Amino acid sequence: MRFRPPLGLNVYWMSIRESWKSFLVVTLLMLFMFGGIVQIFPSFAEAFLEEVAEAQGIRLEWEEKDESVGNLSW
Repeated sequence: MRFRPPLGLNVYWMSIRESWKSFLVVTLLMLFMFGGIVQIFPSFAEAFLEEVAEAQGIRLEWEEKDESVGNLSW
């Protein structure tokens, strides 16, 4: 019996079958798109902090020990 992936996974499954290089490229592309932009460009992550902090009725507080943890309340 042959494995038939769901419709959205056809391209991904074909890239795995072709070679490990294409699998690596697709995986790295997904990692970059979903999490890498904020890690590589910290200014992108910090661009909207002032707008959130200055908004009316919204309070944004950062932990003293770990500045990556914040508390957002409204």
